[in-house]
Amino acid sequence: MLHYPGAKYSFLLIFIINFDVSLGLWWILDKLVGLRVSKEQELQGLELLECGMEAYPEFTTR
Repeated sequence: MLHYPGAKYSFLLIFIINFDVSLGLWWILDKLVGLRVSKEQELQGLELLECGMEAYPEFTTR
């Protein structure tokens, strides 16, 4: 697959560039719209937040 000497360096360079660009885009998305819910919403349950009902109510301990 990597037949000539510069192939591994080219592969490594492309990998690093793609990783950096992807990390930068994830960071921008996180700052613009947010990629996580708040701690309170997470503890409350995302089903309740998004659907208005609990998932598997027979298994809740409240």
